[in-house]
Amino acid sequence: MNPQVKDAPSQILGLWDLKRSALTLGGGLVLVEELLIQKRTCHLSRARICIVGPAENLRGVDISKDGFHVDSCLVLDAENCRDSALLSALLHLEGIDGWYFSSGTQGFKQLSEQPGCLVWPEFQNQRFVNYHYEDILDVQSLFQEYGRVVALSLSRECVDRARDFIKTYAPTGLTVAVHLKNNPLQKRCSNAYQPAWLEFFRACQGKFDATFILVGNEEVDERIVLLTNVVVAQKKGSQLSLDLALIQSADAFMGMASGPCNMVLFGDQPFVIFKNLEHHAAEMEKELGLSDHFNFSKPLQKILRVDENKEILMNEFAKIYHGLTKQSC
Repeated sequence: MNPQVKDAPSQILGLWDLKRSALTLGGGLVLVEELLIQKRTCHLSRARICIVGPAENLRGVDISKDGFHVDSCLVLDAENCRDSALLSALLHLEGIDGWYFSSGTQGFKQLSEQPGCLVWPEFQNQRFVNYHYEDILDVQSLFQEYGRVVALSLSRECVDRARDFIKTYAPTGLTVAVHLKNNPLQKRCSNAYQPAWLEFFRACQGKFDATFILVGNEEVDERIVLLTNVVVAQKKGSQLSLDLALIQSADAFMGMASGPCNMVLFGDQPFVIFKNLEHHAAEMEKELGLSDHFNFSKPLQKILRVDENKEILMNEFAKIYHGLTKQSC
């Protein structure tokens, strides 16, 4: 908490500095989690987020119709963010009571100087205090301090759409949301090895009563697309907000370390996430050490720093499957 707040804390304001880092899905979800932990635990009335930086660094936001001025804050909404899939999805997250954009510091200052307003991340002399966007270290520190994390949730509208999707395309058995990251420009950065996943999905047919719902906009091997136990959400018209709601609504999650997987980190669902050993190696050493889970993780929630293959995928999924089916008995 920010010790410089003069009034009794009643609200918290998150800052995303575009000069420090471009806005990302993974980082945005982590920032929301950090705010929600403090909002719920400290009984704050509201949590808001202000994105600060050059307008050209915030793609897909229309500031032309609002009489926007450099010294003011623009309230971000569905209309002015309609061309940004990222912000459109983030706006659907429950528990955040307002998203704002300010191209200069004055607009942020107006928000942060309201009575009882805490600012997160903490900063002194215009510098963050040991904070890096997307790191899970601060979530773990907050968990140590407050003893809780908060499951991220999309709006009721998004969740209802996800549940309808599941009823339509995966009406029986377990549903597993899967994200197969596939960015050719990022070698050895936890791109999915699709031949291994193809073997895994094939091996699951007839063995497990489960449907794998692939989320994301990545190109997927056509042989995977054609499998009867796989549904590719993108081919059914899904967008990012629905993808996140599908992750939230599924029984479990499997996939690669990437922005979408952060949706599941703080909830109760089982998951196994794969991360190449050299992908963010120093950061992962700080966050996990030799462990395969965070300090707030629940049973059957793992981060594996290995290259996936059929055998590992089968073994890990079998644990999840039997754990879930045992609970339902």
